[in-house]
Amino acid sequence: MAVYPDDADSASEMLSRADAALYRAKGEGRDRVCFFEERFNREIERRVVLEQGLRQARQRGELHVLYQPKIDSRNGRWVSAEA
Repeated sequence: MAVYPDDADSASEMLSRADAALYRAKGEGRDRVCFFEERFNREIERRVVLEQGLRQARQRGELHVLYQPKIDSRNGRWVSAEA
């Protein structure tokens, strides 16, 4: 939820902040309501910067996936892997 006029002055800003609160509520589980807090925007901005950096690193070939096998200690068989 976003509250007028405390959280925003314009309709578009209100919708954006209500959306940030909704995104946060969904992240916390079912049947939740969150009131907008400025920190939600900072968290979203940090996530966007991280995602952009990872995409750029991938495009430049700077990321390499390594796999760690998970072995069943009872029989020594490879059962899965972690990336």
